[in-house]
Amino acid sequence: MPLGRKVRIRPGDTVVRTVCPDDCGQNCGILAHVRNGMLVKVEPGDFPGTSHICQRCLTSVEYVYHPDRLKYPLKRVGERGEGKWKRISWDEALDIIVDRLREISNAYGSKSFGWTYSQPATVGSDATLELASAYGGTYIMPTGTGDSATVCADIVSYGSPMFFGESYTMHFDKPSFCLIWGGNFTDTDHNRWLRIRDAKESGARVVVIDPTFTTTVSKADEWLPIRPGTDAALALGMMNIILSRGLHDASFLMNHTVGPFLVRGDNALFLREKDVVSDGSEKYMVWDTQTDSAKAYDAPGISPTLNGNYCVSGIDCKTAFQLLAEAAEQYPPEKASEITEIPADTITRLAIEYATSKPAASFRGHGIQRTFHGDNSIRAVNTLAAVTGNMTLEGHESFELNFWDYTLGVPDFMPLLPMYEAILTGDPYPIKALWIGRHSTLNQGPNYNKFTRELIPRLEFIVVADLFMTASAQYADVLLPVCSHFECANLTFPAGVGAHNYLQLQKKVIEPLYESKSDFDMLALVAKKWVFRDVWTRVLKNLLNLHLPPATRPRRESHWRS
Repeated sequence: MPLGRKVRIRPGDTVVRTVCPDDCGQNCGILAHVRNGMLVKVEPGDFPGTSHICQRCLTSVEYVYHPDRLKYPLKRVGERGEGKWKRISWDEALDIIVDRLREISNAYGSKSFGWTYSQPATVGSDATLELASAYGGTYIMPTGTGDSATVCADIVSYGSPMFFGESYTMHFDKPSFCLIWGGNFTDTDHNRWLRIRDAKESGARVVVIDPTFTTTVSKADEWLPIRPGTDAALALGMMNIILSRGLHDASFLMNHTVGPFLVRGDNALFLREKDVVSDGSEKYMVWDTQTDSAKAYDAPGISPTLNGNYCVSGIDCKTAFQLLAEAAEQYPPEKASEITEIPADTITRLAIEYATSKPAASFRGHGIQRTFHGDNSIRAVNTLAAVTGNMTLEGHESFELNFWDYTLGVPDFMPLLPMYEAILTGDPYPIKALWIGRHSTLNQGPNYNKFTRELIPRLEFIVVADLFMTASAQYADVLLPVCSHFECANLTFPAGVGAHNYLQLQKKVIEPLYESKSDFDMLALVAKKWVFRDVWTRVLKNLLNLHLPPATRPRRESHWRS
């Protein structure tokens, strides 16, 4: 069906309420219109918080019927990347995969087989973890909890690898000011944009920091075209103004940040009680103005200070806030302007407005992490919010899901960059094979040339399951055609910032096209042909129990939090 063709809904068309589970994590409810067994149109479904859908979802009919979709299992017959393939049956594909799994496991150990899957927040994606657990393999985390600069920065800022760090800076009921860093949310994230739109209609000013004039910029009150990759300098320049004018929120910094904690000058680590007391604990130390001495941060009756240099048992220390203030001093408006190409008086005005318009919400787009040291840009934005107290302390994870409490065991988890080293050097153990599902590691991970020239030659086996011949698929040994989400059932749960709090049933809308199979079904086939045929019959029930636990089920902390 040609792109943009209008579809007239006819009597007798079937409308199926389902969900879009694509990678933004919002899981918007949708209505899928079916005529004579074919998907002809999608539109927003009636669902709290998801009354709009994005352009990608609106045009999803096009990729379901795209002529370039993978149709049959394929086996490589030429060199990797050469593009020579032979059509094979599913039985032959499964025999090859299971034989190679056994061979690689016997030769290098089960951990040498890496499983990676990027589709968020579905039972189908968790099934990959189940199979990796049963096999004793390694689960490669391609994004999110792996090497996303945003998530890595949030781990440092907030203390856990959560997907919802931005919720601390954006979840205000009625913000007076909205600052958007490198995000075109009108086109890419309706949940964020609806928050901003509602705030704007209630009188909030909206300022967008972005090198490009986007649709979101066109809706804003002010646009600051920044030099790409210099967001950290802008945030530090704003902090310079805020601190020099005393506009910081000392109470918030004292009570909810590490600002008063003492930092050692010799190794840049937080000072702990055990560093100064022979039988001391691991507790962090602060400088108590009541006794003019260092005390554990939770000692009763103390009055910590945010500023200053101190000597504790011969160790020179400064408070964390003092170190931040000294860093910000290096970025006066003129210097920040030279780096960012934003006028100095604009930086000054923005800083004052951000600090005095309470609450001021910050929305972070992916644009500010797409550079070297992008995590520092995110950390600077997080720190700016903390310095001004423009943060909410309420938790905003959608609901408690025990993702990692797998009944078949827990695989080894490995972020993407350590996987590079494991393939190249065998440290901490060799990765010799990959199963890549719904994620093109080659062009979504860093350093395409390194991956193709150095990593792929060291991999003995690669399986790719996808809808299209992606960059990763071109280097597969066995290539499996996967269904679109309209061709299979699933259970989805939200995983995006600002998403709703509901589980949704992703109903099958049409029958699978060609010889494609769902990710869950192909993993089940591998398991049944392998040694786990008895175990796999319990997998779907176990996964559903994970996400729909009875009220009497004991709550267990996830492995991330252990």
